[in-house]
Amino acid sequence: MPVLVEQYDWSETLAEVALTLPLKGVKASSVDILSTASYLKVSYPPYLFEAHLHDKIIDAESSAKVGDGTVKFVMKKETTGMWGDLRRPTELDGQAKATDAGDQPLLSKEELQRLREEAIEENQLRAKEAERLRLERKQEEKREAVKQQIDADDELRKERASARQTAIDQAMVGMDDLQLKEKELCASRESQYTATQSVPPPRHASKTRSAGTAEKDKQSGKKIPAVRKRGTINVTFTARAFTTPMRESKVEEEEEWLKKQNEAAKSQADFASDHDEFADKDPLWIKDKGDGFYKQGNFQSAINAYSYALQRGGRLPALYSNRAACYLHTNDYDRCAKDCCMALDLLTPPVEDNRKSRVKVLVRRGTALVMLDMLPEALKDFQSALALDPQNPSLQQDELRIRQKLQGGTSH
Repeated sequence: MPVLVEQYDWSETLAEVALTLPLKGVKASSVDILSTASYLKVSYPPYLFEAHLHDKIIDAESSAKVGDGTVKFVMKKETTGMWGDLRRPTELDGQAKATDAGDQPLLSKEELQRLREEAIEENQLRAKEAERLRLERKQEEKREAVKQQIDADDELRKERASARQTAIDQAMVGMDDLQLKEKELCASRESQYTATQSVPPPRHASKTRSAGTAEKDKQSGKKIPAVRKRGTINVTFTARAFTTPMRESKVEEEEEWLKKQNEAAKSQADFASDHDEFADKDPLWIKDKGDGFYKQGNFQSAINAYSYALQRGGRLPALYSNRAACYLHTNDYDRCAKDCCMALDLLTPPVEDNRKSRVKVLVRRGTALVMLDMLPEALKDFQSALALDPQNPSLQQDELRIRQKLQGGTSH
C-alpha cells in the first residue's frame, strides 16, 4: 500500500498556483505524473500524492519540473482569484476542515472515486489524441519525404534527358559543319577539274606517248601484267542486342543500358568468384531465395533476402522492385515507394528491353501512393505506366478509378 504524502509546500497568486513535493530520496526517473484540469496525482513508489484541486487549472499551460530532490509545479488558474486551499474539502478531512470550507460542498468517498476515474479516463483520451496527432504528423512527414524523392528523381531524369539532347544537338551541329565543308571541298575540286578540262591537250600526245611506252617495254622485255580478275567481298554486320529496327532504336540509350547490365553482372561474378565457399552470399543466389519466399507468401523473409543481396553488392533493379512488392503486401507503403524510386533510377536509360520492368515498378509505386493518399502523384505514375503499355485493360481501369476519385467521383 502506498504511503500518502501530506507534507508539501504551496503558494498562490491571482493567476497561478505553485506546488513543491519532496522526493524523499526517490530517483527522478521513478516519478509518474497524471494531471487534468481538476486532478493531480504524483506517484513515486512507495510514495503517492493525490489532490482534487480547489478549482480548475489550464493544464496545457501548466508545467512540472523534476530535479534536485523535488517535483515543482506551476499551474495556471482557469479563473483568476484566490483559492485559500490547494485541495477541495472532503468528508474524510474532519470537522475542522469542513468548517474552513464554508459553503463549498464536501466530497464524499464515492464522489472522490468518481472524480478519480473521470480524471484517469480524461487523461487516457488525451493520450490517445496525442498519439493520433503524432501518427498523423509522422504519416505526413513520410508522404512529404516520398514526394520529395519522387520530385528529385523526376528532376534527375529531366536533367539527364536534357544533357543527352544537348549532346545530340551539338553532334548534329558538328555534322552540319562537316557536310558544309565537304560541299565546299567538292565545289573546289569541281572548279579545278573544269579549269583543267578547258585547256585542250596536244593532239595525238597521249597516243604517241602510249606507243613510245609500249615500244620501250617491248625492247626491254618487260611483261605487262594481266588485268585483275573479278572478286567478291563478303560484308558482315555486328549483331544487335535489341530487336528494334535501327531507324526506330536509340543507340546511345541502348548502349548505356547494356553497359549498366554488364557492370552489374561483372560485379556479381567477381563477388561470387572471390567467395566460392559462401555460395549463399552471391546476390543472384540470394535473390532466387527471396523470390521463393515471395511465392510462398513469406514476405518478411523475402524482404530480408533482398536486403541482404543489396548489402552484398547487388545493384539489380529487380532487387528493389521485388522488395517494393513485399513492402506493398506488408502495408509499408513509404518504403515501397522509396524502393520503386531506386528501381526506376537503375532502369535508365529507358529502352525497349526494360519497358515492362518500368511499367511494373510504376504501378507498384502508384499503388503505394494511393494508399498514402497522394492521389495526384499516383495518377501521374499510372498515366506513365499506361503510356508504356496503352493496351493494358487493367491499367486503363486503375487510371480511370484514380482520376474519378481525384475529381470527387465514385471509385467503385
